[in-house]
Amino acid sequence: MGANLTRTDLTGGEPGTSANLAGANLEFANLTDTKLTGAVYSPLTKWPKGFDPRARGAVLLDQASPGSDAGSHAAESGG
Repeated sequence: MGANLTRTDLTGGEPGTSANLAGANLEFANLTDTKLTGAVYSPLTKWPKGFDPRARGAVLLDQASPGSDAGSHAAESGG
């Protein structure tokens, strides 16, 4: 299972292209103005109600291209 980031404040943050949010619980996290460009997530990742990770640049793990940094990082981390 992923990290429990419930109630984490990532306001305006940029986790970076190597962020692996697969299975993470961000359900009550503050993601206001957070940029997730290149970060990967899985269908098990829990987001705040109404949050669209793709609109912020995150990539669903199944859709990460094998040659991309996001895809490689996910494979290296076992995700």
